[in-house]
Amino acid sequence: MPASACALAIALLTIGLDSFWFDESVTLRVSRLANGTFIETITTREPFWALYYLFMRGWVALGDAAILLRLPSAL
Repeated sequence: MPASACALAIALLTIGLDSFWFDESVTLRVSRLANGTFIETITTREPFWALYYLFMRGWVALGDAAILLRLPSAL
């Protein structure tokens, strides 16, 4: 348990330091698609990531700062 707490602390302390990585940019782009395009994308092009993109679509509604996009992965 202490190792997990240390890893979480490090992740949270450094969460907003770097600019977006490619996969984070793709997540943001897909999450912001229009409804019809979003449904088409998660059902035809990205079916394995559909639940993740659905979750992130709601999450991105809170904001699109790097720290917000990375927080679900850190937790």
